[in-house]
Amino acid sequence: MSSIALPYDGTVAAPLTRSGFCFDATYDRLFAAGWPHIRFIDEGQLDDEAAVLQARRALEPLDPAPKLRWNRRLATALVRAIAIPSVFELGPDQKSLRAAAEEALWDPRPMTASEVSSGLWIRLSNSPMGVSDRMIETWVLLAEALTGTAAVAESLVEHLEQLPAPMLQARWTLPPLVTYQLGYLLLRLPPAAAGALRSRVQAILSRHGGDIGPRRAAWEDGFTHLRALHLVMAGAEAARRGADRNLGWYTHVTDDANFVRMRVAMDRLGYRPDARLVFLGGEEVLGSYQRRWQRGDSDEQRWFITQMAPIRSLCLAPVMLEMATVSQARGEAAQWFLSHPDFARSFLKEQAEGDGLPAGQARKLLGQIG
Repeated sequence: MSSIALPYDGTVAAPLTRSGFCFDATYDRLFAAGWPHIRFIDEGQLDDEAAVLQARRALEPLDPAPKLRWNRRLATALVRAIAIPSVFELGPDQKSLRAAAEEALWDPRPMTASEVSSGLWIRLSNSPMGVSDRMIETWVLLAEALTGTAAVAESLVEHLEQLPAPMLQARWTLPPLVTYQLGYLLLRLPPAAAGALRSRVQAILSRHGGDIGPRRAAWEDGFTHLRALHLVMAGAEAARRGADRNLGWYTHVTDDANFVRMRVAMDRLGYRPDARLVFLGGEEVLGSYQRRWQRGDSDEQRWFITQMAPIRSLCLAPVMLEMATVSQARGEAAQWFLSHPDFARSFLKEQAEGDGLPAGQARKLLGQIG
């Protein structure tokens, strides 16, 4: 996997970087900064009509597979459309873009920080019907990629400071997921700026009775903005009390690797594999992901490989060999071995001595890498 440019100051996440976790030092820094919960902007040319068509296609699936790279014109269209109060007209077996959302897709102007700020206020106080949790995450991360980490993080915290207590404590479907993205933004800010925002978030929690105490607290019930803020701020303790064992809410647990490994290993609901949990829980998490890739379609399988491929771990090799043998992303999985021949050769030699399809695939790969 080729090296890519960091979309932020490379020194920001340096204290969290684990040298050698990935094959490439750039990816070491990206994992420290929240990979794969980050989006990149492609500056290639895309005319308005093509951008609108691709935006419609991206918004159509209820639960689209994510991707890392987005064309700037397309990203701008999506961020602008999802920032309006109601994106879709919904009816029995029908989902269509509202006229205002359609107009937003056609707007060619560059995205501004003030537009993102207005959109954040809307999305923090309004649940959009027909938009998935994945698209909400991508929306926040694309807004970051378009206007900068500091602008989005500052606006997000400022709006949370202004939300009245009933809204901070209300049970929502998607608005708290916007708040949850703050944890990734803080990773990509300079320490002083991140510390200042954390202090303001702690003040929000204190003002609204959200402190973690010995007794069960109201913030633990239902997904609220207060709960999301605790999951961002309080690591394993908040996750133990307020994550409902949904692995999607463990990605800010930076203080207890064993707890992360345990939760992934105990998962019986089939939450999607997330390379962030490998970084937090250690490469042993990859063993728990051995066959979870099988539950996804070809796009999901390719997303699994995109997330995991930078990781330098032989714990990933059995997964990649199986995927190179029988998955719908065989070529991408095989490329992992071809890109790192010296690292993979001993593993492939050992597997090639066995029987069955994986052994045959190992022999084929050995022939290709020499």
